[in-house]
Parts: sequence; C-alpha cells; structure tokens
Amino acid sequence: MPSVETVTHDPLAFYSVATAIAVVVVSALLALVRLPGAWVPIRTWLIMLPIALGALWLGQIAWITLVTIISLVAFSEFARVTRLAEVRPLAAVVVVAIVAENLFAFLGAYNLFMATPMWAILALTLVPIFLNRTDRMLENVMLAGGGIIFFGYLLAHLSYLQRSPLGLGICCT
Repeated sequence: MPSVETVTHDPLAFYSVATAIAVVVVSALLALVRLPGAWVPIRTWLIMLPIALGALWLGQIAWITLVTIISLVAFSEFARVTRLAEVRPLAAVVVVAIVAENLFAFLGAYNLFMATPMWAILALTLVPIFLNRTDRMLENVMLAGGGIIFFGYLLAHLSYLQRSPLGLGICCT
C-alpha cells in the first residue's frame, strides 16, 4: 500500500488509489439501491481499469502498446460500420498512420508526430488515383481522414502525454 506522501506526490499512485476508492463506493451504492442492469457497466469498468492502470504501472512501452491496440480496434469497428473496410487501401493508410503516430510518440519525435496526419491525408488523396475509381471515393477519403484524426492523431496524444516530462502529472497541474 502506498504511503500518503507517495500518493499525493505521484500522480499514478493518486489516480490508482482514487480509482479504487471510486469503484468501491459506486459498487456499494449500487448494492444498496439495487438498480436492475446497473452491474453491467461496473463489471465493464472492473475489467477495463486494471488493464489501463496495469499498462500505466508497467511503463511507457505497455501504455503505448495499449493505446495503439485500442486505436486500431476502434478504427476497425468504425471502418466496418461505415463500410470503409471494403476499400482496403484507404483502411491500410489509416492503420499505418495510427501505428506511425504512436511510434513517433514513443520515440519523442515531435515533428514527425505532428506531420504524420498531413502526410497520411495526402496519401489518402492518391488512393483513388491509383485505384482508378471515383465511386463513393470522396465519402471514403473523408471517412478515412476522420479515422486518421480521431483514432490516430487524437488518441496518440495519450501516448505522447504519458511520455512527457510531467508524465501523468500534466493532467492535474
């Protein structure tokens, strides 16, 4: 058990203890109220929180790997629902951009981290030319561009913030 001084000065210890307390309190309240179906989200959090906190405790490689996996899974679901997955070259550009963003965050290559979305979107505009297709391509390129921004660039910031000099402390300073 971390000491009080460790918890107040180490953001990861603070977040871990605060999360554990919040889960216990909410679980106790739900047990008292007995709402039907209320345990489904609690069970989900009981699975997600140890994975996320465990990755943070294991270090930078584990955290960036988790963020990359979550980004790729989220994008694959987005691509499936929007039928973007049917245009594999566009989906491949997004997947490469997601991996590149997290890799550059890991390496601390800020300039490449910031430039990757621009280069990936440029690559997206070339795909219809190489495929010699125009049917729904504007829609698909825009969906893929959204995928690069939302699932690559924005989520990769979680990787970049974790490796910053303040680490998790940047969220509470």
